[in-house]
Amino acid sequence: GPGRALGSNVPSALARVIEGWQLSSIFTYQSGAPQSIRADSRTVVANQAQSTPNLVGSLPKDFGEVNVTPAGPVYFTGLSRVPAPMPNFGADPNNLAADYSLRNLVDSSGNVILTHADPGFVGNLGLRYLSGPSTLGFDLAMQKRIQLTEVTSFTIRADAINLLNAPQWDRPNADMGSRDFGRITSATGNRTFTINARIDF
Repeated sequence: GPGRALGSNVPSALARVIEGWQLSSIFTYQSGAPQSIRADSRTVVANQAQSTPNLVGSLPKDFGEVNVTPAGPVYFTGLSRVPAPMPNFGADPNNLAADYSLRNLVDSSGNVILTHADPGFVGNLGLRYLSGPSTLGFDLAMQKRIQLTEVTSFTIRADAINLLNAPQWDRPNADMGSRDFGRITSATGNRTFTINARIDF
């Protein structure tokens, strides 16, 4: 428009259309927050907040990845729960074997990756060993300013938050003893539009 490299000599009506535009954006990417895998057996003290399992196979720190399935989003794709080997309860007069429910985690080939620590020992998998789901955001703003008179102008602006409508996944269930292990049950990040206008005089 007027005073610019392009369109400086266009008619006045066209100048009002092409001048005064502003476009801005913010792109954000955050790696996932540290994530701990918990074992449901408390092997040291009964009231400890959480127990860690033993890592007996290969589990890269960046193993997790969000995979949206018909049953819902899951994070630890390729890991599944299988019954842990049952201890020898001997004659078992109290029928302890019937209540034994510990699970190990195996990979897609059936190789054992995580097991429960033995009684009196702490698992060797450190806390916050894995990374949780990452987040991606793209915000966009567009503004148009129209000069009405020498001292009066009209501005209209539109803001789009999370323009891509990308879900921001919450942490997955990381309890080996839960049937929902690996599932993500909540997310945020809905797309939002805001339009505002103003007159400067």
